[in-house]
Amino acid sequence: DTGGGSTEKMSLSAWIYKTGDGGFNVGRIIDFGDSDISMFTDGDDELRFSARWSTGISYWQGATVFNQNEWTHVAVTYDATDRTNIPKMYINGVATSVSNTSGAPGVGATYSGIATEDCYIGNSSDGDVTFQGNLADIAVWNTILGADDIQAIAQMGSVTHADSINAVIDASAPGAPNNQLPGFHKT
Repeated sequence: DTGGGSTEKMSLSAWIYKTGDGGFNVGRIIDFGDSDISMFTDGDDELRFSARWSTGISYWQGATVFNQNEWTHVAVTYDATDRTNIPKMYINGVATSVSNTSGAPGVGATYSGIATEDCYIGNSSDGDVTFQGNLADIAVWNTILGADDIQAIAQMGSVTHADSINAVIDASAPGAPNNQLPGFHKT
């Protein structure tokens, strides 16, 4: 319900260590409501995203295949202010091409929003599409992060010693206000 305060611009980010396909071969990374907004993987090890519109759920997939059994950074940005917008997807900080696989929002469709919906990490509201593997550093922003921001988050995953960072940190960058090191604990 965008009238109730739901964001129409969003960025989703997570580190995943996928070991199998998960429930129904579409293990959820993050899911708002009853698949109102979802980021998940498929049996072909591609990133997927869905959004609920008044005409139904629209599904998109990224073209880049990632490897199972290793940490991978995935991110999606989406602007639901216009039904013709396509989400942007990133694997390890690199943008990948995206295609609509079904349910493109029809003429006159309105975005349903996520104002009062529960958020599920690693599953859906039904509890039957579990993510198979490990998830870390899941983050949601109510704005569109730029490609540079996504790349910076993904690159932080290779940091092994906090005192080895000598870059100047932009105070508005993701994680900077709390002196966080996204992905620092991963090897």
